[in-house]
Amino acid sequence: LIKFERKILDKMDIITTISHAMIGAIKKKGNYNNVYLFPNWADSLNVFPKPSTWLHEDLGLDTNKKLIVYSGNIGEKQGLERILFVAKGLEKINELHFVIIGEGSSKDKLLSINNNLDLSNVSFRGLVEKSQLNQMLNSSFIQLVLQKKGKSNSFFPSKLSNILAAGIPS
Repeated sequence: LIKFERKILDKMDIITTISHAMIGAIKKKGNYNNVYLFPNWADSLNVFPKPSTWLHEDLGLDTNKKLIVYSGNIGEKQGLERILFVAKGLEKINELHFVIIGEGSSKDKLLSINNNLDLSNVSFRGLVEKSQLNQMLNSSFIQLVLQKKGKSNSFFPSKLSNILAAGIPS
């Protein structure tokens, strides 16, 4: 297995891992200078609980609204159209507002569904700069983490660690 692993590593142009310890372990296996860190843990120096109305202000919404937010890739596997149908069912609850933040291959489809449903309680926004991540998270009443059933056996999205670091329910 060690020889097989080395053969695979030797063929890689770039090797990525989620911790400094893993970088060290990979470099011990051979002369690999193409190993890069892609952390998936919470950035606790920049993401922490702090009252914020940043997203309300950014979208021009009343600060009393409870924002139900999805932020991330807007692709097919997320099944984000469900958010729009839930929003339609909760449209009469004036204090709730749904926000979909991000970009992706299904955004035009979602915008079309949103227009067809004539939703007044849904806003769309492009990706948030990293410098505004904490303010966006802390503006949220709840952060949604979605994926269609059957798209993966199990997953732990990296965004969840920052959501939890901000103290926001998901």
